[in-house]
Amino acid sequence: MRKRLEKKRVKEKDIAEFCIYYAKQIERPILDKLSGEAGDMVLSYHPIEEFFPFLSDKLVDDVLIVAGKSWEELLEMCARCPTRCISEKEEKVSMFDDPFYYE
Repeated sequence: MRKRLEKKRVKEKDIAEFCIYYAKQIERPILDKLSGEAGDMVLSYHPIEEFFPFLSDKLVDDVLIVAGKSWEELLEMCARCPTRCISEKEEKVSMFDDPFYYE
């Protein structure tokens, strides 16, 4: 898919910016899934079309499929992680106080 995006002049920086944008757009479905309120995440193609209005419907669908698979894999790890920095986002996360993460 990367080559197809490159043909549309989507650069690495654009993809990185989109990932941040998309994560912010789907915060609620992520939190609902991690809290157990929702079984499956329902992702919308609207944020993809808003960020990349020049992509074809087929490419938007493909981006949505890849994004969905990626989030499912990530959230499987988050559900088992003892840090729980997403599901308990208001709590202090001791991992970030660990000197290992600082210069």
